[in-house]
Order: sequence, then structure tokens, then C-alpha cells
Amino acid sequence: MKTVKALTCAAVGAALTLVVASATAQPLSPLEQLGKNLFFDTDLSTPPGQSCAVCHAPGIGFTGPDSAINAGQAVYPGAVHQRAGNRKPPTSAYGGDSPVLYFDETEALWIGGMFWDGRATGWTLGDPLAEQALGPFLNNLEQNMPHAKQVIRRVAKSSYAPLFEAVWGPGSLDDQTDTAGTYERIGRSIAAY
Repeated sequence: MKTVKALTCAAVGAALTLVVASATAQPLSPLEQLGKNLFFDTDLSTPPGQSCAVCHAPGIGFTGPDSAINAGQAVYPGAVHQRAGNRKPPTSAYGGDSPVLYFDETEALWIGGMFWDGRATGWTLGDPLAEQALGPFLNNLEQNMPHAKQVIRRVAKSSYAPLFEAVWGPGSLDDQTDTAGTYERIGRSIAAY
């Protein structure tokens, strides 16, 4: 009888968790929805097939989805499966809370940024997560896109391109006049999600 009660309590607990999660889930803003579309877009790699979500799987805390790799290896394969990225994917679920990298005089240590190697400090965009989100697209070990213009062109051909322009304004996907600004908007969108 104790086993049945334990299973019943576990089932009720799981059901309550689902109800609470459903009740507290907020609809995404247009910017967050755009970021989600970008995060899951498998066409933003060369060859196509590698999205941010491939290495930051939502079902397991937005980190690497392969438990064998997580347990023993250091890296995941990228868009070109014979190449592996240069680090294991950290969770992207809590990245938005990282402050811009700074040195705390009182603590005598560096705080903030996204990586120990200083590649996404937040010093450029004022947002370490937005800076980090732009790195994998152009990394030949990860999403393997040749340049920012190619990423922008693929976003411009996507089904969510109208949402991009609704969020960022008409002409915001023009890769000829403001490549850096347009690419930055892609990173900021992903960071918002």
C-alpha cells in the first residue's frame, strides 16, 4: 500500500508542477518570438541543419542533448560533422543574467561576461549574451557560416522575416547599408528569447 501512495503522491506532484508551469507561462513578446525563431532555425548554418537548439536543447536545460558526450567528452560536432566545436555547450537558460564583465575591487575578482576566455564580455554591445549569440554562426567549428551577410540573407529569406521587420523596423534586414547593425539585431533577438 505504501508504494501505491508514493506513486499517487508523485503523480499528483507532477500534475501540480505542470499546472503551475502552464499557469505561470507568459506569452512571448514579438522580440522574444523572433529570438526563438532564430534560435531554432536550422538554415543558419553551412550546410543547413545546425541551429542553436541543436547544441542548447530546451528539453534538457538548454545544454548539450547527448548524455554520453556530456559525461565524457569535451565538445560537440558542428554543422560539418567531422569537426567539433571548441567547447562543450553551456546552458543558455541563465545567460541573460550575466552582467557586463568588470573587475570588482572589493572582491578582487572579475565578474560577468559569458566565458572565462573573455570572448563575450558585453563591452561591445552592452549585453554579454547578445555578443555570445553571434559567435557560433561564424565559427567554422559550430554553424560554419562564411560571414554575417550570409546569415542576414538567410534570415531575410526565412518565413519569419516579416516579424524581424515588424520588430526592428522596415528595411532592418538590409545587409548592404548596415551589416553590423543588422547582425547585432540578430544577436539581441536571440538574447531576448
